[in-house]
Amino acid sequence: AEAARRDLRMRGAPGVDAPIAGTLRLTSVPLFGQSVLAPLLAEFQALHPALRIEMRFTARRIDLLREDVDLAFRLTERPPEDFVAQPLLPYVVRAYAAPGPGLPLTDPCQLAERPCLLLSTWATDEVTLPWRRDAGDERVAVTLRPAMQADDLGSLQAVARAGRGIVFAPDFCAAADLARGVLVEALPGWRLPVPEGETVMAITLPWSVAPAGARALVSFMRETFARQRTGPRPA
Repeated sequence: AEAARRDLRMRGAPGVDAPIAGTLRLTSVPLFGQSVLAPLLAEFQALHPALRIEMRFTARRIDLLREDVDLAFRLTERPPEDFVAQPLLPYVVRAYAAPGPGLPLTDPCQLAERPCLLLSTWATDEVTLPWRRDAGDERVAVTLRPAMQADDLGSLQAVARAGRGIVFAPDFCAAADLARGVLVEALPGWRLPVPEGETVMAITLPWSVAPAGARALVSFMRETFARQRTGPRPA
């Protein structure tokens, strides 16, 4: 047993005598990084004050080995080969708008009659979106002309909160606005499927050689999300 503990210390594993220290380099898509990851990192670093964290928020796919990154968060169910991918958080993309007359909508086709706010890295006059009903397999393709386009979802949500359009966003990005009552679901029961998959994945080197900080952060986040799903334990 003592030999195993010595081996864990050499690999920097969490949960043994030595505190987690050093530098943890991570990357995330901005959507998840700004809405979910950053607040959790504040809590995590409070538990491990000797750990230094470097964050890089980008939609670009980063090669963990070549760019010396310990942990990547990606909205995908198709992780790169030779790495370990652990599912962290399922999500769906829905339509959200400020509370107001005419809401909620009952049919995706009604979106074509409303000002819609589109997250996009390039401008387009028209876009066709394949909406899917939660219950069953009904699908409806809707072609619309975006009233506004941007490569930053936070900006589009601000416009939606001002009552100037319907924004399409992952549910984890809209959760705070829903809780405050400044946004509501504009099209309940329908979601916009994501070709890459509807799960946030944590991607690391093989678990046995991944840095202690990366392993500890993934475990911390999985436990946090599990508590959020089940609610707090009774005292």
